[in-house]
Amino acid sequence: METRDEDFVSNIFVANTLTTLLVFTDKGKIYWLKVHRLPQGNRSSKGKFIANVIKIGDNEKIQAILPVQKFDANSFVVFMTKNGIIKKTGLDAFSNPRPSGIIALTIDLNDSLVAAKLSTGADDVFLATKEGMSIRFDEEDVRPMGRSARGVKGITLEKDDEVMGMEVVKKDSKETVLIVTSMGFGKRTSLEEYRPQGRGGMGLITQKKTDRTGFVIGTQIVSDQNDIMVITDKGQIIRTNCKEISVLGRNTQGVKVIGLNEGETASRIALVAEDEQSQVPSQNN
Repeated sequence: METRDEDFVSNIFVANTLTTLLVFTDKGKIYWLKVHRLPQGNRSSKGKFIANVIKIGDNEKIQAILPVQKFDANSFVVFMTKNGIIKKTGLDAFSNPRPSGIIALTIDLNDSLVAAKLSTGADDVFLATKEGMSIRFDEEDVRPMGRSARGVKGITLEKDDEVMGMEVVKKDSKETVLIVTSMGFGKRTSLEEYRPQGRGGMGLITQKKTDRTGFVIGTQIVSDQNDIMVITDKGQIIRTNCKEISVLGRNTQGVKVIGLNEGETASRIALVAEDEQSQVPSQNN
């Protein structure tokens, strides 16, 4: 895929023309998109802006896209909001497309959707907050709810704190938790250091927050084979192989993963799509 200098491929889905893409926005709405409706291009074409394919609201931002081959009643969509509200809904509840989209979960006016992930019903949920807290709990602590439900508390947040990322992980996963901060620090920590807790608690410290490190901007579950992109508010992008980022304990500040200019901050992280990883060598600057 050909991309502009400031863009990169962050997700690759294996699909056929009957696959349905579930598109979730920050306002909690879901839109459906059949793969056969996407314009077919050649290997290097740029593609089409998704807002030109589905009609989302002017004030909406796409937060997650999930490819679905079959609306299995034993699979779930797990939602997490900025204010720490979590909801789990059976995948089959989204099997009837509506052209104008529908509400996938009810969100408070001062809240927004952070992530939506598919789960098996027997996984763990991990989330991290802006102020460096985290919690891991059994997804069975969240009972399935209908589309219009608001959800329940996933983590208790201190004043001015908010959830920055959520991952659904296998209970026996040996991967690591990647944390990156606004001042360009990052680290990986073994998932085994995050003991399961009860849903709704204060959680554990996952990142030592100081003026030097800044606040948490994102979290990802990664392995040594993954590459990540760190993007700044000034448009700088750095690509790093995860094995170059140290594995450290939870309550540590991490190491510098991106150099920042004065007044610049890191704003977002994303995994590089696997097919692109296999074709493009990792770069450190």
